[in-house]
Amino acid sequence: MSCHDYNYEYDCFSSKIKKIIDAGYKRDIQGKIKTSFVILKTFGHKRMREAFNHSLLQAPRDPDDLSPERRSRVDVWRYQYKHPHSGAIITDSHPIATRKEFWKCSFEARIIAVTLFGNNKKYLQGSLDFIQSISETKAASGLLEKKLWGYESFSFRFYVAKRRPENASIGAMNNTTSDAFIAQLLNQGCEIAYVDNHLPQVGRDAAFWRFMVLDEQMPKGEKIRYLLRDVDHKVTAAELFTIGEWIGSGKQYHRMHLNPMAIGPLTASVFGGTHEGNNGIRDLLKKIENFPYRHVYGDDEIFTKYVLWKQIKKSGSILTHLYKRGFLYKISNPYEGSAEEPTNTYTKVSCLDLFMPKGLLYPLAEIAHDVPLHKINKKYFKLDDNNPRMKSALLNLYADVIPKCAEVARENFDKNIEPETSIWEMFYKVAKIVLLSQAE
Repeated sequence: MSCHDYNYEYDCFSSKIKKIIDAGYKRDIQGKIKTSFVILKTFGHKRMREAFNHSLLQAPRDPDDLSPERRSRVDVWRYQYKHPHSGAIITDSHPIATRKEFWKCSFEARIIAVTLFGNNKKYLQGSLDFIQSISETKAASGLLEKKLWGYESFSFRFYVAKRRPENASIGAMNNTTSDAFIAQLLNQGCEIAYVDNHLPQVGRDAAFWRFMVLDEQMPKGEKIRYLLRDVDHKVTAAELFTIGEWIGSGKQYHRMHLNPMAIGPLTASVFGGTHEGNNGIRDLLKKIENFPYRHVYGDDEIFTKYVLWKQIKKSGSILTHLYKRGFLYKISNPYEGSAEEPTNTYTKVSCLDLFMPKGLLYPLAEIAHDVPLHKINKKYFKLDDNNPRMKSALLNLYADVIPKCAEVARENFDKNIEPETSIWEMFYKVAKIVLLSQAE
């Protein structure tokens, strides 16, 4: 039978994508890893060594993860959401927070999609810190009014592991999150999406679940805006600025390249997008379930590079935020062009790359080393309106403001961009954080 036969279509997808990944590894990566990257991976801080041990930089595995005992499903079988007025827990087999009656923004649904599995305190507390950091940024920016602002206009959706009752014969699913903590998230206003992977245990395969929002089916004429983040992420002023500017740009997709190190062109935890109606990433569920690599750290970014990024580039509507590139960028990226910057060098259409404004810094070392929220300097949470770009971005972050989409004015642009953090400043910050952690 041919690949056009329905029963064989996605087996053919698996075979084809394996060949694409193998060719991409040989073309971009094999024998091309920078010496500086190898040194950092070998002698760097523990967290850096862990981050650099990434499956995207390794030869494709054989055997793959498509054998019956390893093939992971993405069976999103139930959603729950606490009604914001009555307090009743709503349960449905379809998304709830993106129903128009629960929108926090007047003109679109907004979702922050994260995955949570297990009961590791680092990620449980990290998720609560993530939620708390939203109000930290609002308060630090002096915005005390009741109007929804920043990520207050988004609803969190936590994809969590739970066995579907009909699949009880498979046995209990190991490494799930406690019902007590899930109840805590519901009380914080988060939507819960329960996922059964049809395997005895959940692991790295769960990192793919958050991608399901990219193909969320919306009613005709209704729009969804989504952000993909790690569960222990922390919101800062620099990030909010990029989102405000993205909302105002009218671009469909957003890359937030505030970290100078990028293993691949689409980091799974710092991108976002929009679509209207059923115009998301077509057949995404089948593409995930038939993807050959799902269980190792970094596999989600093999998927973003070779499946999602290929389609996103075709849109011709991408905004990328970044700091001015310099020495740190050159030594910390594994191979030439890993981040695919500037975007237009790698696309056949016109996309937009914008440098961050001067004075707006991102706490790179603190985020990289998992510094607790209360120990991060408050300056990183304050968003000022001291220039036209900042003022426009701040305004676009109000839930009731319909942005007038326009590209950022470029006059005097190069004089007002923030240079990349110097290597010496970075060493100083990392040393300070390591000493603080050892003192505890």
